[in-house]
Amino acid sequence: MGTKPLSDDAWSQQVIGRGEAFATNQDRTFQHLFPDHAQIVALGCRSCANLPILRGAHVVGTANLLAEEGHFTPQRLAAYMALMGKSHIALLQEVAARPLG
Repeated sequence: MGTKPLSDDAWSQQVIGRGEAFATNQDRTFQHLFPDHAQIVALGCRSCANLPILRGAHVVGTANLLAEEGHFTPQRLAAYMALMGKSHIALLQEVAARPLG
């Protein structure tokens, strides 16, 4: 659980601004988006998904998942989103308990 500074880029507009999930299965496609890309790749992670946590229509956080290249198939993303739906109250409570910054 942590925070990162946000930029006004395509990722933040999609995930934070519109509340849409972001997923990519190759690290080169998120290299320019994440300043900690080198650390992510050093862990062996080559794909990522950022799933918005919503309170009403407002994004209050994201669940950020990392995995091996090619992991985030449409079926897996749907399963992760369903799991988030089942855990929505717990996710909101966790976000509320964490100070920003």
